[in-house]
This record gives sequence, structure tokens and C-alpha cells, in this order.
Amino acid sequence: MTPEQLLAQYSAQVLAFRLGETKIDPAPALGKSSIARMTEQALHFTAAGERSRILLMGTGDGALAENIAAAAARQGLADFTLCELRPERIRQAMETGRLTPGTFPGRILTDESPRAAFFLLAMLGYTPANTTLVMHPELPRDESEALRRVQRLFLSAKPYTFGKTPSGCGFHDEESTNPTLEITQEITEPSLTIAAILHPDEPKLEEFASEIPDWAARLVIVWDAGDIPERSLNVRIACPVPTRQIAHPLTNFAEQRNRALELCQSDWILCLDADERLKPETWEHIRAFLRHNSAAHAVRRDNELVPAPDWPVCAALLPRVTLYPDQNHFRMGYGLWPDLQLRLFRRSKSVSYHRPVHEELTGLNGPIALLPHCPIEHASYILKDRDALRQRLADFDRAGGAPVHLLNKDFPQLPLSFLDELAMQSKHLHALVIDAML
Repeated sequence: MTPEQLLAQYSAQVLAFRLGETKIDPAPALGKSSIARMTEQALHFTAAGERSRILLMGTGDGALAENIAAAAARQGLADFTLCELRPERIRQAMETGRLTPGTFPGRILTDESPRAAFFLLAMLGYTPANTTLVMHPELPRDESEALRRVQRLFLSAKPYTFGKTPSGCGFHDEESTNPTLEITQEITEPSLTIAAILHPDEPKLEEFASEIPDWAARLVIVWDAGDIPERSLNVRIACPVPTRQIAHPLTNFAEQRNRALELCQSDWILCLDADERLKPETWEHIRAFLRHNSAAHAVRRDNELVPAPDWPVCAALLPRVTLYPDQNHFRMGYGLWPDLQLRLFRRSKSVSYHRPVHEELTGLNGPIALLPHCPIEHASYILKDRDALRQRLADFDRAGGAPVHLLNKDFPQLPLSFLDELAMQSKHLHALVIDAML
């Protein structure tokens, strides 16, 4: 599939689903002179910068999008894409006869999630070097701020390439005048611990443990129980690496994850849940990423590795894909995908989790990478029945102190083949170093 076809498929599914939307006031119209001026400027900057794409941030009433797209098509100058974080704006324009599928000479990317918009643009090869960004001048403040968040991510993200060997990274040793510090030798094979908080009644725990790669250092488990359950023996037997297990009833997710961190002794930690899976090729991609990042020299203090100034990345975001309603489809749109998860990070005394539910990792020291080709497959809706899911959401509510989680009967969805096609379009992109405030 082409980028145009992928965006059309994604946006059509978003537009077909309404998630608690309310009617919004019509967008103010731009004058003809303003439209002509902005169109001329967009084409000029695109030609002058030898770019191949124009990206308009915001729909307004649709007139500016139509004019720039038509002008670009006539001149054969650039592909035109409209990015909109209020799907209702697209619907409003279509109701007036604008942006009509099949006749509109441009692409439409719409979703309520700035993360999803940024992720799709990056995966489909939009970069500051090949794309002219145009911000619609007549937008409500909240809509403009959301789009500027996408703009900031788009302009600040830097491609980050790594391979199977750590050579050629351009790192150098940092001599230290502090006698308590020692520069270590080059690390070619970093150690990784998988940390998990598990409940004894979770389905397919043995399968979860069996899929841990044999190159990992250890699997650390904190059981949501008063004592280590009998089932732990089967989990330990299924796991190809050593395990370390303790038990503590779960009342606060951050505290439970911090108990797991205290048991980890490796260079890196990856936190996973029982209903999450990584494919073998994802594990190998993570391994290559860790090898690359460990090609730098580290600083050792009190038998603990501390990031040196030239260590490029301290953590990584992984896109999470929630399978629904079966193993061949995934939830998407309205923040449901890519559901970026900060799960992979360097072990450090400063790193810990906060917030009792939807816990947040804090204390990171350095830039963060986004690994687009390392998806976490989230199988809650496949492994658990709806009663079990309701109980899990009730646990979240108790930890957070408020009933805020709902179990919807339906979600927008796409076939997993969409992600395969998206990956094919982005084979060139190993990773992106991004703003930690993503």
C-alpha cells in the first residue's frame, strides 16, 4: 500500500467512529486574499527548499486545504497532506461539499491523538527536510495548541540509527578527576532484566515466561499475593533464564513496580505485564538497540553503572498494540494507538515509579528514543473474558481512588496487516530521539 492509501484507511476508520464527541461551532472562514497569499507562500517555500511535501496543520472550514492541494497538484510540485486533531472538523467540511473523498487532491490524516499523528507522519517518511509545515491561521486556541504539539515533536525528533554491531558510534572516553569514579571497559553485550508484576490467576503465565529470550539476564516477578503461589514453580520451569520472585498484595501500582526495580541488578530493565507479548524479531531489535547504546564507556560508582555524558539514550518508548476483537485486528484512533509505553530504561538509583495507577517513570537522565519497530502486543481482550477485564479495571479504580475506567463495547479497529504495511514504508527508520515530554 502507498502512504496515501494507508492514511486514507486510517482516517476513514477514525471518521466512521464517534467517541463521545459533541458538536463544535463552525470554523471561521478565511478571506480569499489570505487563502491566495498562504497558498503562494506554501508553494514558494516548498520549491525553494526543494521539498516534496506540504503539511497543513488544521482544517478550518476546508477552503485553505482545498486551495493549496489543488495548486500543488496543478504544478506537480508537492504531495499535500492535511493534519487534523478534531475529526469533527473534517466532517463539517465534508458536509459543506469540501474535502470530498475521491475528488480532493490530497491526503487527510485525522485523529484526536497528537502522538498518533506524529507517529504516522514519522513512519510514512515525513521529515522537516522534505516537508513544508503550514499552520492554519484561524483556529480555536485549544486546537492550535494541540497541533503545535505535533509540530514540535515533528521538528525536534532526530533519526537514530543502530545496527547489530556497536562499532562506529563515535563515542569517546571521559577522564574523570573524581577518585571515586572509574571508567569501565567497552560494553558489547548489555544485561537486561525483565520485570513483571503478576497475579496468580492470570491466564497463560507459563507462555509469558517461556517467551523471554535466553539472552536476557533474569526475570523478576512480584506476585500480587500474600505468599509466592504454587504456580510460580511452573513459571520458573517455563522461563529460559533465572527468575527471582517475591510476593506482596497489590494496592499501589507504582509501589509494586518499585519493589520489582529493587530486585533488578542489570544494566537495563524492561517492564512487561502478563498479557503483553513481544515477537522474536522485536526482541532481537531491542538487543541490537541495547548493544549500540552500550558501546559507550560508562562510569562506575559504588558498583553501579552511571550514564556518562556521551551515552546517547537512557530509555526507550515502545508502541503498544492492543489486539481487538481478535488476534488479527487492533484498536486504534482516539489515543488507543500507538499507546507509547516507556518500558525500557537504564537501571539507576534515581529511577522510580510514581502515581498509584497509570504509574509514571521518573528520574531518567538523558534523551529518550522511540523504537517504532518494537511493538508490544497487548492481548487483554484475547486472553481474558469481560468479567476478568471488569475486575482488572476495578483494581485500577481502587488504586487510583476514583471510578474512572469504563469497558466499552466497541472500538475503532484496523487489521494487523495495516501495521505490516506501515512497517514496510518505514524500513529506513530505526529509531527517533525525541523530546522527553512526549
